Amino acid sequence: MRPVQLADLETAARVVAASPARQAMIAKLCAQADQADAYRIAQGKPHPQFGNGTLMSAALKYDESVARGPCNKGFLRSLAALCTYLADNHTS
Repeated sequence: MRPVQLADLETAARVVAASPARQAMIAKLCAQADQADAYRIAQGKPHPQFGNGTLMSAALKYDESVARGPCNKGFLRSLAALCTYLADNHTS
């Protein structure tokens, strides 16, 4: 996965907040971003499904996400869970 920016966190957290299985969605998004980044490095172009290796590009392929706007509890909890997962599993 490429270095995570604030926009990556917001976009991914909105997808996670819309998912009934939040932890599983976090792991899935991160795995897809990892796969896309490895593909980008090896092939010199974005992964056809998961994008350019950013967390945002992996998240943008999902239609289901909570709407942009005020940060509600579900979004904030999803953002916190995502940040915790990244801190524990994707430090770079």
